[in-house]
Amino acid sequence: MKSKFVIVEWPEIQSYIDKEGFDNNCCLINDDTWLDQYGALSYFVNEEWKHKVDEKIYSQSYHKL
Repeated sequence: MKSKFVIVEWPEIQSYIDKEGFDNNCCLINDDTWLDQYGALSYFVNEEWKHKVDEKIYSQSYHKL
């Protein structure tokens, strides 16, 4: 099964940088065409990994309420 990737831009990517698996599931965009469109510090992020991390982030936030 092939992985799908989504683009996550700055500053949203800050939520993921310190999460386990970041280095294996994210790739900094460094192609000029993509940089022109999305800007520096944008990443391709594995969609499945992002979804799992989002669930953890939001469930932790919910429990703090």
